[in-house]
This record gives sequence, structure tokens and C-alpha cells, in this order.
Amino acid sequence: MSRVPRFFAVLSLLLVLIAGCKSQPVRQSSMGCSPSSKDPARPNVCVDTSGGMMVEPRSIRAWNKSPNGFVPAVIWTTLMTRGNLQITMKDEGCVEQLRCNGSGICSAKVAAGLGAGAAPGTVVRTCRYTVTYEGKVLDPEVVIVACCSQ
Repeated sequence: MSRVPRFFAVLSLLLVLIAGCKSQPVRQSSMGCSPSSKDPARPNVCVDTSGGMMVEPRSIRAWNKSPNGFVPAVIWTTLMTRGNLQITMKDEGCVEQLRCNGSGICSAKVAAGLGAGAAPGTVVRTCRYTVTYEGKVLDPEVVIVACCSQ
């Protein structure tokens, strides 16, 4: 077999293989959130703004402090991390230092000292909040749970 026909045979095989392989996006959960989204030491809320709007998880569980003593922060991100995502707490005393960057990311620290002395696993407080994105609104909640022995 000469070089030219061999080249075309290999090229044809590569084209068939490439056309036959459908690439799948790597998704870490049903909405593309990070695997830590349900970890109460570092809750990450994914806001899906495609079509309608939904959040995952709908009810966040966050520890009042992490096992190493740090105050956990809740992070909200849009799937594409853009757009004017806004978080407004309806109930006071759950989080502090709530900030949104105007590009699809918001964060807030769990209020310091919340649930001090509570038994591990005890629900310390449940707070409602509003997620607003490009005129769409949702009303999920944050549940603060006591972590670790004091």
C-alpha cells in the first residue's frame, strides 16, 4: 500500500472515530455544583438560571462552626458565574458579611457565636432568604446546625 492511500485510510478512520465520539460535559452533580455543595462545613449553593430558576440544595444545612473551629461561609454561585445574583436574608441573625459581586457569586459567613453550647446535631436556627436573578425570585432557607463538641 502506498503512502497516499494509507494516509487517507488513517484520516478516514480518525474522522469516523471523532464523529462517533460524543463528548459529554463533566458534571459534578445534576446542576453542575461542586461536590461540597451539601457539606455543612462549606455549603455551596448552585443557582440554576437556565429556563426557570432553581437552587440546589433548596434547604442549606450549615454548621455553626467547622470541626477545626473556623466559621463556615455559605457560597451561592450561578451555573455560568455571571449575571446579577442577589441574596437577601428575610430573617436576621443567621449570617453576616453578606456580599454579592454582581457577576453571579454571593457569600456570607454563618453568624459568629450562633448556637454556642448547643449539642452537636441540634438545629440552632432556620432562616429564610430570597434569591433574585435577572427578575426571577426564589425563597429557600438556611438551617444552622450545631457542629462538634464545644
